[in-house]
Amino acid sequence: MLKPKRIALLGLLALCGAALAAGLAIGDAAPDFTLKALSGRSFQLAAHKGKAKAVVLVWVSPTCPMVHMYDRRIQALYEGLKAKGVPFYGISSDSDVTVDLWLKHHRDGHVSYPVLMDPHNKVADAYAVGCNSEAFVLDGNLKLRYHGAIDDNCRRADRVEHRFAWEAALALIAGRNPSPTQTQARGCAIERE
Repeated sequence: MLKPKRIALLGLLALCGAALAAGLAIGDAAPDFTLKALSGRSFQLAAHKGKAKAVVLVWVSPTCPMVHMYDRRIQALYEGLKAKGVPFYGISSDSDVTVDLWLKHHRDGHVSYPVLMDPHNKVADAYAVGCNSEAFVLDGNLKLRYHGAIDDNCRRADRVEHRFAWEAALALIAGRNPSPTQTQARGCAIERE
């Protein structure tokens, strides 16, 4: 028999199921945006155009159990990409998540990657994001080249065989097309206003 906590997590996973079908197509220009980081500093996506071979955006939430399972992997993705000169940003679009909650999550040692706040879901809506832990890998011209899961095992880091977002960024750095270009993301639905 499934425990209530496991049933709730399975329900959260199911909420993201149709998100991949909508939104940007591979090769589309990524919508530009300006968001504030936890520090209060503004960030504009267009500022990276032509400056890096890839840009990685991952939707995150300090309240999503799936993102908690991914915390260390998202942090490692950020650190690995940073070492290769690839900008990485977590984007928080849940309407019920505050800067203070994120700062606590950072202070507690869970993550140190940059988080941009999207409090009215405008960027999540522009990208048709369905769930937290959804990744978008853009090329140097800010065109979508990969969209989907961070890796192929949302539950068990020790069973990951393909690190999709990492592999897509590495392909772009090497001047190759990512493969695959899309996978199914799993996570908690974005809490919209």
